[in-house]
Amino acid sequence: MANPSFELAGERGNAFAGWYQLGEVSVSQDVVPHGAFAAKVTGVSPGNWDVSGLWQELERPCGESWSDSVWSASVYVAHDAAKPLTAGSRAILNIEWYPESGDPTLESYNIANAGTPAGVMQKVSVQIGPAPQGTETLRFLLGVVQDPEEPPAEVFFDLAALNPPRLNERQWAEFPMGRSVNFAGRSWRVKGSANVR
Repeated sequence: MANPSFELAGERGNAFAGWYQLGEVSVSQDVVPHGAFAAKVTGVSPGNWDVSGLWQELERPCGESWSDSVWSASVYVAHDAAKPLTAGSRAILNIEWYPESGDPTLESYNIANAGTPAGVMQKVSVQIGPAPQGTETLRFLLGVVQDPEEPPAEVFFDLAALNPPRLNERQWAEFPMGRSVNFAGRSWRVKGSANVR
């Protein structure tokens, strides 16, 4: 990911290099677990439910497929004690899978809400995917869904990450039964549906 800890300034109306934004997004030094800066996203309430946030688009890695494995997405998140998330307002992490043509598929995760302790950065990790077949691009979005009946909330994000599957998860995909045989001081995985006694 580009600029995952929001240290580099953006241009052309974007607060951060590598990130596009919608709604009210700014630089913060209030709650920062890494480096000098974090992203601050302020909920907007034009009288109906709305989203403010920032996102970046990632192309399928060369020689890889978004569709063959589960990935991990994580970010540090906190909401401001003076302008907290209340009622239905919440912080989200969205993963949008885009095929070469057609409509995207959405995975949306609520990562902070009114019940989340305010003013404290917490790391949130989610497992994403596998993507639908034919996915070429992933859009990683961090945002605030603002309840129109509540005052605008301020949410801080830092250290966003998208991690590929670990080798152990990838190499054992052909061994779905979860069976193993133990001998000679080693554990041997059994491929397919063989009966082992």
